[in-house]
Amino acid sequence: MKAMAKIGIDPGHGGTDRANVGSTGYVEADGVLDMSLACREDLIRAGFKVVMTRETDQSLTLDQRAAILNQAKVDYAISIHTNAAAVPSVRGIETIYSINRVWGKG
Repeated sequence: MKAMAKIGIDPGHGGTDRANVGSTGYVEADGVLDMSLACREDLIRAGFKVVMTRETDQSLTLDQRAAILNQAKVDYAISIHTNAAAVPSVRGIETIYSINRVWGKG
């Protein structure tokens, strides 16, 4: 039987990085952590191995985030952001994809 993929989840922002606040008071750092923890549980229930860059409200640099994912040798990495905006009419999604297997390296 083939082993399930190892998924790395990076909840964006956190700790001292709390600048992205929406017009309703939504703080991106808190919202994406909640989403990421729920996503982790769903993936684990589906049989995937999951590595989190953070599980609490903490500060991590981009290099630290990449190092966690690289050291764990994840097969896929997901960085979750919601890009809160001060203008309520701003809507949409953003998806960034890379074929690199070493996360954080151009």
